[in-house]
Amino acid sequence: MPSHSLSPLASSKLLSHALSHPSSPVLGLLLGPSPSSVLDAAPVAHSPVTALLLDAALNLAEEQWGGDRGVVGLYVASASVSDANPPSVALEVMAQIEARVPGAVLVVLNNKRLREGDYGGAFGALLKDGRGRHLRSMEEGALEVVGGGKVGEGRVWDLEETLEGGLEKPDWTNPGFS
Repeated sequence: MPSHSLSPLASSKLLSHALSHPSSPVLGLLLGPSPSSVLDAAPVAHSPVTALLLDAALNLAEEQWGGDRGVVGLYVASASVSDANPPSVALEVMAQIEARVPGAVLVVLNNKRLREGDYGGAFGALLKDGRGRHLRSMEEGALEVVGGGKVGEGRVWDLEETLEGGLEKPDWTNPGFS
């Protein structure tokens, strides 16, 4: 029985963000009322992340969504198909999120499975261990990807692209994404 779930909107944003930048590391925030119920995602970056960008993302997300869609975790995808481990910066950010939200979840997208088109099998999740020090994999079947992991309609913009600006004026809140 699943103890955590990703809504169709959240899972499709994660997939679309990772697939938009297949040879880059991606990172974003998970949003919802609790770590066990992720309703949405806020894509943050598609290149190595700085502490300043992450702090801005956490603060902007709390201002933008807050309440029933606060930050409850993080998602990452490696640039490499051979590396399914979260980068060290993700672990540092998770410590910050965990301080605010006990039980925060880290979703790791497997880039190898993404490139093979196995979208439903690309999701893995990690939690703090009983001592609160290290991340451990969730039990098989503990993360339910509602809708099976379908890629959404439209382009997903991340905060990095929003800050870069340009002609298209991207919006990292992705209001028209479905």
